[in-house]
Order: sequence, then C-alpha cells, then structure tokens
Amino acid sequence: MNISSKTNWFSIILPLFLLSGIGFFIYIMKIVLSKPGKSPIGLYLFIGIFIALLLTLVLLSIILNKKIKVTNNGIAVHFLLNNKILEYKNEQLNGFDETENYDKGGKYRSFSFRTSDCNVYLLSSREFRNFDELTNAIKSRTQQMEIGFRSNLKIFFKVFLVSIIITCLIMLILNLIFENGY
Repeated sequence: MNISSKTNWFSIILPLFLLSGIGFFIYIMKIVLSKPGKSPIGLYLFIGIFIALLLTLVLLSIILNKKIKVTNNGIAVHFLLNNKILEYKNEQLNGFDETENYDKGGKYRSFSFRTSDCNVYLLSSREFRNFDELTNAIKSRTQQMEIGFRSNLKIFFKVFLVSIIITCLIMLILNLIFENGY
C-alpha cells in the first residue's frame, strides 16, 4: 500500500495571499513616511509587528510545506523547500495525537505524529486533500499518545525572530529612502 499526500488548494494560495498583505502594508508605510512631520512611534510598531506576523506566516507556510508518503515499510516526509527527505520505518514511529479544532472558517482536524528522533510532524485537514487516508494509514502503524501543542513552537519563534529582523530592515530602508527624498 502506497499513499502519497495530495496538497490542498489552501496551502498553495496562502503564501500569495499573505505576500499581497505584506505588499499592502509596505505601501501604507510608504504613504506614512512620505508625509512631512514625525509619525507616532505606535504607528511604526503596529505596522512593523503586523508585517512581521504576516512574514512569519509566509515563511512557515513555505518552510513547512511537505509531502508525505506512507508505504508498507514506513513513512517518508519530503520537505519541498530544501528537497530534504526523511524516511522512518514503522518501528521508528513513537505515537500520534489527533485533535479537532474550530475557528472562523469552521471545523478542521489536526494530526501529529512523533518519531524516534523526537521530531513531531503536524498534518492538517486543510493542508491535505486525502487527510483521512493518510491519518488512517499512520494510525495503523503506531499507538495514540499525548504530544501537546507546544512541540512545534521552537521553529515558530525562530522564524518570527527572523521576520522581525527583516521587517526592521525594511522599515529602516524605507525610512532612509524617504528621508533622503528618493
């Protein structure tokens, strides 16, 4: 039995939508900086934090974009950005956790599984079209365990820090450009 993940349209469109939001806020920043006089620091902080959050979501959606293949022998996780393939045999799967979540878009399910090298992989019903098929195949290879929602926070904070640095540099460059009248 070979099951490959099928990417949902939401995962493809999300980076484009978020990049357009970043472009809009850079445009707003350009308008604010082109006006004479000093703008309040709160405005800069609001725009900067909002751009950093949008940039974090774009980077996470690109970095964590993956394809999963479940075979009789195990699972292969292929990260598309850096073309890295991690393969795990069935014995290397420690457990899984499944949750049902609600937000403004409705109900969706998330599924995470832990491997023997302490990596936790998160799948969402919004991320893959064949979510049920994938999760049922993984469930049959391991037992249920409590994984928790904090398992992937480390990568989020690293990407958020990089996003804040990039946003500060963008704001500094825009400020220098408009102060010098370019």
